[in-house]
Amino acid sequence: MKHPITECDGVAVLVVYRCEECGRVWATDPPDPNDRDRFPPGLDLDPRHDPIAILDLSTRAYNCLTVHGGIRTIGELTTSNAQDLLKIKNLGRVTLRELVDRLRERGLALRRVPGDEWIYRVCGVHL
Repeated sequence: MKHPITECDGVAVLVVYRCEECGRVWATDPPDPNDRDRFPPGLDLDPRHDPIAILDLSTRAYNCLTVHGGIRTIGELTTSNAQDLLKIKNLGRVTLRELVDRLRERGLALRRVPGDEWIYRVCGVHL
């Protein structure tokens, strides 16, 4: 599915992945914007295209999203709202809290819709 390609300049290592299905290339950590010319052309630096696997989710959260929810990228996750996610089989309060925290670590968030505030309160998510 994914094959890592490692680029090394002697100081820092950037792991780059290429999807066998679509051929898209992405990095686990975006390089410094000033150093973009050092990296392969076609490198996808948009975090929305990254697979959810790089969020380092628990097995339950990962399986809920991929197997039951059909969500494979961070972009698909961020276009979902809390109400939609809670409809996914086996995805509950703790898993929702984990997803929100992992997205927050990357400066991202779930889509907000009216009425989500009470869900976040019940799940113990601090926005």
